[in-house]
Amino acid sequence: EDVELDLPTLSNFPFQVDEYIHPRFSTVINGSKIELTGQAAIPGAEGKDGLETKLSCNIHDLDLLLYSQYLPTSLPLALTKGKADGVLQLNFTRGTTEGPKMAISFSGELVDMELTNKDNSLSVTLPNTSLQGIFQPISRALHIEKIIFRQPHFITGSAPTPEHLAFMLPFLGKTLRKEEAQKPFPPVDIDLLQIENGDLTVASKEPAKKPSIAWNALQFSLKDFSSMQKLSSKDKKASFALSGATADAAMTFSWQGNFNDKNVPEGLFNLDNIPASAFFPNIGFKNGTVKAGKAQLQGTLSLSAGSSAGSKLITDMTNTEIDLQGLQLVSNKEVWLDAPRLKISGFSKKGARIEFGSLRTEDAVLNLHRGRIPEIMSQFSTEKSPFSLNKIDFMGKITLSDASEKPLVLDSVLLQADNLQTTTETKESLVFSAKILEKGIIKAKGTARLRPFATTLSTGFSGIDAKILLPFFSDLPLLTDSQTIISGKGVLTLPATSFSGQLHMDKAVFSKEKTTLLSWNSAEIEGLSYTRTPFHLGISLLDIDQPIIKWNRDINDPIPGEQWGGFLQSLLPKKSPDAAPSKESISISQLDIQEIRFKNGVLHYQDKRLTPALSVEISELSGDLKDLHSASTKEQGRYSFSGRLFATPFSLEGTADFFSRKMSGQSTLKISNLPLTPFSKYMPDTLGIDGKSGNFSLDFSTSWSEAQATYTAHFLFKDVEPVSTDTDTALTLALLKNSEGQVELITTPFGTEAETGKTLISTAVTTFQRQLIKTKVSPLLLASGDFTDLVGNEFAEFQPGGFILSDNGQKILSRFATFLTAHPAISLRITGCADTIIDGNALKKQLEEIEAKRVSQENTRRKTAWEHDKILELERRQAQQQVSGKSGKTGTLPPPHVANDFKPVLPQPVVIDDTMLEDLARERAIRVQSLMTSKLGIAPEKVIVESETEVRSEANNPHNRALIRLDAFSPAK
Repeated sequence: EDVELDLPTLSNFPFQVDEYIHPRFSTVINGSKIELTGQAAIPGAEGKDGLETKLSCNIHDLDLLLYSQYLPTSLPLALTKGKADGVLQLNFTRGTTEGPKMAISFSGELVDMELTNKDNSLSVTLPNTSLQGIFQPISRALHIEKIIFRQPHFITGSAPTPEHLAFMLPFLGKTLRKEEAQKPFPPVDIDLLQIENGDLTVASKEPAKKPSIAWNALQFSLKDFSSMQKLSSKDKKASFALSGATADAAMTFSWQGNFNDKNVPEGLFNLDNIPASAFFPNIGFKNGTVKAGKAQLQGTLSLSAGSSAGSKLITDMTNTEIDLQGLQLVSNKEVWLDAPRLKISGFSKKGARIEFGSLRTEDAVLNLHRGRIPEIMSQFSTEKSPFSLNKIDFMGKITLSDASEKPLVLDSVLLQADNLQTTTETKESLVFSAKILEKGIIKAKGTARLRPFATTLSTGFSGIDAKILLPFFSDLPLLTDSQTIISGKGVLTLPATSFSGQLHMDKAVFSKEKTTLLSWNSAEIEGLSYTRTPFHLGISLLDIDQPIIKWNRDINDPIPGEQWGGFLQSLLPKKSPDAAPSKESISISQLDIQEIRFKNGVLHYQDKRLTPALSVEISELSGDLKDLHSASTKEQGRYSFSGRLFATPFSLEGTADFFSRKMSGQSTLKISNLPLTPFSKYMPDTLGIDGKSGNFSLDFSTSWSEAQATYTAHFLFKDVEPVSTDTDTALTLALLKNSEGQVELITTPFGTEAETGKTLISTAVTTFQRQLIKTKVSPLLLASGDFTDLVGNEFAEFQPGGFILSDNGQKILSRFATFLTAHPAISLRITGCADTIIDGNALKKQLEEIEAKRVSQENTRRKTAWEHDKILELERRQAQQQVSGKSGKTGTLPPPHVANDFKPVLPQPVVIDDTMLEDLARERAIRVQSLMTSKLGIAPEKVIVESETEVRSEANNPHNRALIRLDAFSPAK
């Protein structure tokens, strides 16, 4: 509407050819007033070339949205609103050889423009824009003499990144979307492009919250830019400058520089006090890895499009210094790095490759879990990772956590590593030192690389609590629960977790299920070679001082060799059933210990098989174990111990295969003069032994294989006394005593009797009880030597009715004399006996013969006397008659008194009474005693005559003898 047209008169008169013709046209189109004016020149006289025709178009309040589709190229941002006021001037030049034949110059103001990108993640509001320039339709070249964006407002849905600058750099020669590849941006020359006092708003994801301005005071300038320019070192380079700050001025940024020979903007930049959570995702780390922190960056930044249509904007940084303050990095919702200040020098980002150069931090705290490395750290060691780090200078604190209660806390840590990207061995690239608790110190130096991660360190350490260190080397409860202070030196290799060198362990305590099994004062480990996976432990020498060992045995425990073998096997990690080696593979021993040596130790032994349980302390324990190998070998391990049990020295030595599935071995235990008193409570009263005195020596040999044990226990008791001298025990002891007064017992059980239910003490008691039974049956069964002929002949036979030994009786006494010589602790008790029949008849006969002899002798005597008296009487009478005849007297004389007939004496009857037989029996005993002491050389005190006698008669047991009973010799008796 409102169309106005003014056409001037055309003339080719010579005086008018140099005059311009000024046509004019105006109208209102879609509410916008358009005015077209022009001046045209007709070619003049000869020699008058270069005349031009101009067409001016004055635009007022033009709605840009209606005409944006007629633009000759696509814009990075889509126009959604805007008005324009300005002038378009079309210049047509005739006859010139330089410059464009046709050009459109433009100038004006653009107001209330709004633009957005395709995904609406970025929108731009341009309140006022000044524009001046020239467009050449034929070459499609655009020359912007000046474009000024005043107080533009940017709105984005995420934290600002260099990617958001893409809308300003379409003239880099690369399209940002594939669909724009067919409609590239025309060549552009820019004399001046400015953004004045812009701001950027980060829209909240929550609709209820109002957007907040993240950045303001945005300033940008671009000078002398040409998108088609190929610069040489002499050419004037395009320059640019970009800066901004947050509303509170807490964060600022700036970037200024030139376009390089690839026409890429490159220059020094500075980002001050930006959130680390915004920086880290822009260099390839995941969102959520940063909990807190601010960053300051200074370096060289370049910005370019990708190499193909649809590529993202590429941000490259070189020679960048990054200063991070209050940085906290998280993994699995836990802070693993807390660095008050962290500096990164030599940072660069070139495409997908990100080089961190050198990293330095002080007073940082690093919290790590074994087997759970934070993703950021693992990205540096991954083979195809785009990240690289060449140098670390770390000072602070490191906490290494494990499943154990106490983490490993390293204080005053100094970690310096260089050449971390090298793939070849260097002399020394890492230095490390730290303190652990109050007294722990660790120092190391060596080589290290990150990709793949590997380090070999010469390490020295002291004063470290094993409970916080060993869990990082082993999962075995006996080690992870141990208490000791460790010092040492050697070579540590990671990530294989291997160590070779030597250790010193003070005040060690090893427990299982809260029960202390082993402790020591100090230990030296030489020639240590340890690898965690696959597990291997090699030791040349483990020298232990003052070990304290606790050993409990119960009724169901295996035999000692297998019990100790099971304990040693429990120290090794269990092998997977699927890990069985093939015939071609080489079996690697998990454990190879050349020697374990210990001295001044104590063994607390408790035997619960006894009631009450036996608890003893073995002191001064010393010895060694040699050649312990867990792999199958023909060579058995060797061991040799010595110590004191109840202050009595002992020794134990043997060989064993502790690690095979079918354990076997043999051992010999020797101990001398061990007091009997501690074991008296395990001797039953029926045994009859006085436990308050005596000692014994033991030679104990045992062998075991496949859970079966055989052994020989040789006991030698000395000064053992019975409770009473009149018991079978006393006699048994006396019979068992050798010439030196020692009692020997030998036990050789096998199988079930040798199993753990039987203790050595109970076996000895049982063996002695068997000897007591033999004593009750026949003491001679216990006699050493060959005296079996005396069994059943414990008497000396006499001739009936007298005390003369029979030949067999003399032989028996001679044998008993020999027996006494062989058994000096035995004496004989002699009981005289008489048989009422055998001895009675023989004695009666003897007495009758004696009586008859006596009577005969008496009658002979008396008869002789009678005859003598008779003769004397006759002689007397004759003499008397002679006297009477001389005197003349005569008469008859009385008869002599011997004139009677002789009458012989008759024998007295013989009566055998008990008294006579008892006297006979008593005499027999005396005769035996006399014979053995006087003729057979037996000490009188060894042959005792019983006061009692035995007079009896048994059909099958004649008693014309002296009984011989063995008795324990006692001087008191």
